[in-house]
Formats: sequence, structure tokens, C-alpha cells
Amino acid sequence: MDGPVALITGASAGFGLLAAIELARRGVRVIPTMRDPVRSGALAAAAEGARVHLEPVVTLDVTDAASIAEAATQVRGRYGR
Repeated sequence: MDGPVALITGASAGFGLLAAIELARRGVRVIPTMRDPVRSGALAAAAEGARVHLEPVVTLDVTDAASIAEAATQVRGRYGR
């Protein structure tokens, strides 16, 4: 994978969602994360409206060490970083 990559926490709403869309507009490959992927509808709608591509959502609870480790493993496995 070449070019900039950003892993965005809390991408289901608020600043996380806005950051994900804006970075994608600027050509950054965005890996959105959130505690509950069921809430990814708003993110998908925003990405579609902005006509940007986002990588698949990674489940991540930043307050849970096991969740952080699992997300890191997934990201390294998918993206090699």
C-alpha cells in the first residue's frame, strides 16, 4: 500500500466521521474504526454523498486492550502496516 493512510477512531459520528470524510477527500486511504459497526450507516451515507472511498470498518473500543490488539492485528493483516 502506497501513500498516506489514516486510522480514524470514532468514525461513526461527530469529529471522527468528519475527519474520515475530509481525509478521504484529500486522497488519504482511511481506515474507519468504531465500537459498534452496526452504526456505520451514517459513515457510509456521508462517504457516498462526498463521493469518496473508505476502507472497511474495523471494530475498535479504545478503552479495551484486547480490542486494541485485535484491531491492530486486523489492520496489519489487511494493510501490512
